[in-house]
Amino acid sequence: MRDVVGIPWGFVLEMHGWWHVGSALGVYYFIVLVEYLRLCLVTGGGGESLTLEWKSALSLPRLKMQDTKTE
Repeated sequence: MRDVVGIPWGFVLEMHGWWHVGSALGVYYFIVLVEYLRLCLVTGGGGESLTLEWKSALSLPRLKMQDTKTE
């Protein structure tokens, strides 16, 4: 099928490559989730606010720490 549609559409039909992309995203999501849970247990609300920012299912999540201590 890739020979019939030609380049560049042939790259879209490379399913093994897409499997690697999906696996990499899944591992990244897992690592961020585990790091978030670990930091929640370690900080325990000790003056720092930890938030998990994930704007949509298609964006990459990130952890954000803010110091909430007021002087």
